[in-house]
Amino acid sequence: MEDEEFTRFLRGKAMEAHSALNYRPILFLQMLGSSGGYQTVSTLISQPKPSDGFTKLWEGGRLDLSVEALVTESRWRRYFEADLLLAAETRLRQAGYVVAVPDSPENPQLLNNPPTGPQILPAFPEFILGEEYSRSDLFKMLGLNPEPTGGAWFTGYAEYEGNVFIFCNIGAPGRTGHNYGNHFEGDRLVWSAKGPSKLQHSSIQRLLKPLGRTYIFYRLGDREPFTFAGIAKPYQVFDTSPVKVTWEFHQHSPKSDIGSPLQSPSPGTVVEGAAKSVTIKIYERDRGARLICTRHWGWKCFVCQFDFAKNYGELGEKFIHVHHLKPLAEIGEAYSLNPVTDLRPVCPNCHAMLHRKVPALAIEELRVLMDWAKRD
Repeated sequence: MEDEEFTRFLRGKAMEAHSALNYRPILFLQMLGSSGGYQTVSTLISQPKPSDGFTKLWEGGRLDLSVEALVTESRWRRYFEADLLLAAETRLRQAGYVVAVPDSPENPQLLNNPPTGPQILPAFPEFILGEEYSRSDLFKMLGLNPEPTGGAWFTGYAEYEGNVFIFCNIGAPGRTGHNYGNHFEGDRLVWSAKGPSKLQHSSIQRLLKPLGRTYIFYRLGDREPFTFAGIAKPYQVFDTSPVKVTWEFHQHSPKSDIGSPLQSPSPGTVVEGAAKSVTIKIYERDRGARLICTRHWGWKCFVCQFDFAKNYGELGEKFIHVHHLKPLAEIGEAYSLNPVTDLRPVCPNCHAMLHRKVPALAIEELRVLMDWAKRD
């Protein structure tokens, strides 16, 4: 092995890490000077736990500069034993990094095991639009065993089997205390990657052009479960640091009666009801508003107390309509809505009865009518 050339290659990547993240891997450079590239890489990858340098690069979104990635994704791969390469790839995948094995004649693994057909990505479970999932729920559905306890899965976005999973907070800071200003604009999500990410980073390029799909989950508070927003593709990309992306959703769930999410002007309120003139008027509804309403008032009908889960079991869990105390069609323009004071969960029957009159009946009026009907 041309160890001197390999050592120079690693020193160059260390300088790139210093330039990109303002991180100077002093211990790594000392190891290169005393032991050379091959021995340094073998020592670091053979350790049972990731090195401090690996952690720093993971925090900065630059695992492509880790020795694990540099060995598995470059022409130097052919100089290392299969066990060491497997250890490097396993560590990267556990951190949510997709390993891109070079398609090169210098790669003996590819020559000995040539692909026999197009790559088929594994099938993933169907996430339901508007449903809530904890990270543990997600790990179980994906079959991750043991479940990750750290890494990219807990810092905004992760890659797994060619697919991208994005987790974001809306209107609230994340676990690190940063609020990146993620928000919905109509049917699209305006989202920021981790800082100091840049458009040319390989991790960002893989995020924008994954082999599989991009699944986006959001939540309104740091300790709440995530709500599945849908499968998305980049609509607009901003070459900033951190990189900003506007995502457009391409999945619509027949189980969801939630419309398009909108940007929230302040905590606790959401913009609701912006009318669009098409051939008919479509009134936009906020996903977050429904979530806040049902968390406060529960899933029973506010009028008749009918409980779908109690009567239909699992099929009826988290099924309910949400009634606007002030009908959107009577507003005609966007307004600030408080999901707790302005919305109520109601069953479809009561919802229909409330709107049998114009203007709609008040909930108290419908309750009185129901009481009178029972007496008769």
